[in-house]
Amino acid sequence: MGNAKSVSGTLVLHDSASGYVMAHELGHSLFGLEDLYVFLNPSRPSVPDPVPAGSWDMMSDSARGFFGWSKFLNGWLDGQQVRCITNQSVSVHYLESLEISNKEPKLLLINLQEGVTIGIEFRQHPNYFVRGVLVYKVDSRINHGDGPITAQTELLSEGKSLDIDGWRISAVTEGIDGMLVKVEKIG
Repeated sequence: MGNAKSVSGTLVLHDSASGYVMAHELGHSLFGLEDLYVFLNPSRPSVPDPVPAGSWDMMSDSARGFFGWSKFLNGWLDGQQVRCITNQSVSVHYLESLEISNKEPKLLLINLQEGVTIGIEFRQHPNYFVRGVLVYKVDSRINHGDGPITAQTELLSEGKSLDIDGWRISAVTEGIDGMLVKVEKIG
């Protein structure tokens, strides 16, 4: 019995399940990830978008990967790859793509209040060849099935910026594998 393994859940899929469905369900059973779309039924609050996280994460829609936030929570990104804004009012960071496996920074986090964080990462749109900065808001006070992550639809390309919750996020200069990003407190 020394080699026995325990399993935290059971996953049963029909043989016609797509690769996306299998990956999504494995996200639940192996990694404890929650659904990022909204369960629409009378007991849940109504929201304008049933998929507030968009197509950026496998737990939301038919994406190829995960948010940097999910990777960080699962230990797939370490402390060297994540930068946290604390007391700075203006700072500049080079973020490399999540798909590159090295120790360079890949995720920038701005804590707004307990349980609420802005995530910033460099991505390539899964359906197009558009690259840029993805900005999303994680609100851990929002229940599973009510859309705890809200992401922008379009990536910020070089020279574009977005104002969110008193911060301006600007895509300054695109590099070969990432983007120079400026964050500035504006409110």
